[in-house]
Amino acid sequence: MKGSPARRKTSNTLEGSFRFEIRSGSEEDAEFLDQKLREYDDAYITKRPFLELSRKLTDAEGKLIAGVHAEIDDMATVQIVGLWVEESCRGQGLGAYLLRSVEQAAKEEGAFLSTMNVYDWNADYFLARGYEACVTVENFPKGHRWHVLRKPL
Repeated sequence: MKGSPARRKTSNTLEGSFRFEIRSGSEEDAEFLDQKLREYDDAYITKRPFLELSRKLTDAEGKLIAGVHAEIDDMATVQIVGLWVEESCRGQGLGAYLLRSVEQAAKEEGAFLSTMNVYDWNADYFLARGYEACVTVENFPKGHRWHVLRKPL
């Protein structure tokens, strides 16, 4: 049968008794599958409310000079979404201070782990603050690496 792989129908047999066709799915199918997976996972996971933990530092005029965006997810893991310090204020420990502040607040809220996704040009900063790489994807983006970092709290 000719056509693109997404439109091609394939008949197969598993173990000689189960016949099926592989077809392209729809948005409704994706929603159905997502719901079924959530129901299945919920049987194993004790859920907790989502909590925003972002922090910022401002100068005397109220200008934002540093900030961290963090969230505690429903599985009690703090996700560090981003950490930024104004270039003229770097090297003074502001980012490390914000990171420790969020980690401490997360721990007080019952989080047990901090995670983040970073590229190789940011990884050393977090590795020096107790994070470890648990996943590394080579050549993503081309010529660089992408890491998932974690730190027990």
